[in-house]
Amino acid sequence: MANFDLGLARCYAKERAEGAMADYASYCRFHKINVFDTSTEIGKNHEELWNMHIDIDKCETEEEINKYLERIAALRAVVNENDER
Repeated sequence: MANFDLGLARCYAKERAEGAMADYASYCRFHKINVFDTSTEIGKNHEELWNMHIDIDKCETEEEINKYLERIAALRAVVNENDER
């Protein structure tokens, strides 16, 4: 795509990851789960999102950014699909 802006795409991907982390924090607060307990799937996913900005900054192509956006959507779906609030 000729109009692809890598810097803007990186910022967007990092914002999506931060939004997903907020979903995890809210989910964990409601269900009284320690979001930082990496012995659970929720904790591992949150940690992955927490560290993702480092890898997003290394992206050089639209395809790389899209892979992270897909992963963020998959991680976000874990808490959104299981949310019974």
